[in-house]
Amino acid sequence: MQKTIKVSINGMIFTITTDEHQDDIECAARLVDTLIKEKVEKHAGLSSDRAILVVAMSLATDAIQAQRRVQHYEEKVAQLTSVVAEQVRIS
Repeated sequence: MQKTIKVSINGMIFTITTDEHQDDIECAARLVDTLIKEKVEKHAGLSSDRAILVVAMSLATDAIQAQRRVQHYEEKVAQLTSVVAEQVRIS
């Protein structure tokens, strides 16, 4: 069931309509907000727009790497399942 959630990111209020759990959306918003603030504080002169882009690219890279790890583990599970099935067949 879709719900509307208001979150604050980088001093701006966003209204999000989603099926996701409210806690997850609020947690994600806090994470993004914190990462943007950290980038701006760490890099003097970094514009808010550039900080948002850097954070978005960092999160996207993390997601891609996580997908690769999941795919790797799924392949390992399939291999192990095949080995176990073969051993059961032999027994």
